[in-house]
Amino acid sequence: MQATSSPYNTGLPAGDSHTTTAVVLLNLGTPESPDPKSVQKYLAEFLGDPEVISLPGGMKWATPLLAHLIAFFRAKPSSANYRMIWTEEGSPLLAITRRQAALLEEQLGDGYCVEVAMRYGQPSLEGVFDRLLEKGIRRLLILPMYPHFSRPTTGTALALAYRLLERKGLRWEAHLFSSWHDEPSYHQAQARHIRDYTAAHGLSAEDTHLLFSAHSLPVSYIQKGDPYQNEIQSSLEGIHACLCWPKEKISVAYQSRLGPVEWIGPSTEHTLRGLAEKGCRKVVVCPISFTADCIETSHEIGIEYRRLFENELGGTLFLVPALNDSPCFIDCLKSMVLRISGGTLS
Repeated sequence: MQATSSPYNTGLPAGDSHTTTAVVLLNLGTPESPDPKSVQKYLAEFLGDPEVISLPGGMKWATPLLAHLIAFFRAKPSSANYRMIWTEEGSPLLAITRRQAALLEEQLGDGYCVEVAMRYGQPSLEGVFDRLLEKGIRRLLILPMYPHFSRPTTGTALALAYRLLERKGLRWEAHLFSSWHDEPSYHQAQARHIRDYTAAHGLSAEDTHLLFSAHSLPVSYIQKGDPYQNEIQSSLEGIHACLCWPKEKISVAYQSRLGPVEWIGPSTEHTLRGLAEKGCRKVVVCPISFTADCIETSHEIGIEYRRLFENELGGTLFLVPALNDSPCFIDCLKSMVLRISGGTLS
């Protein structure tokens, strides 16, 4: 399976050469500013999604209340963390996704326009759909910026897209990407990105451990059939096939846990401690499940885990940036879009 998409049948003829194709890069979301009120508003919307906080059937009514409660108590500390990574362009996640869109549109050329939308916060997917409707767009590709499918990310993003298409009566020829974890161009881009970073920093497998860190997920989701963890493993195998790094010097761990439920592991923190106990003094971390740097990469790994590994455990932690707007990743996105849209690979 490569770059799988779900066609949304609108009755329009596919592959109309005179129709501009709109590509929407859909990411998770971000506060509009790092101040506590904005962060609280964003967290309440994000955590209020029943796919993010999944309560038992009889308790689902309490999801919004619980989300607002958590958002209230997390707003100030989260705000402080956001301030540490905020840039002159604003939120790193939004700024990077916009650069990805601009570069992809340039690479795709005539017949394509590329928009940015967020599942939570702004710019909203509904607002993007309204702009595309005004432009007369009739062909649509929605590309969630998560290589690996999970219900709280790709699942809820695509569900929202389907709801909007139906509610607004948008008769577009639409393709919604569901998973691209085993897309060869993605493996090649990630492997090249790691090679370039390690070469630039003089790192090699002789004295450096390569740790892939992915966003964690509650175990209950996996038990109910969510393919996320299997897709992470599949990506690692594909990336390793493109990367000259011995398997015994590679690990995968999971970060960004929230709440008291059981999450898939091992945790990134536990793995770093274990590596230090074995005498490892250099670790290079690749944020495998993130395509744009954000609070989970820049702060959680780049600040919190670096502080742990260097100040407490006596090693040195190197952080490979997310794929961001690297040329190899833009080429990857281009190849997927052209394949699904029926364009020509140049």
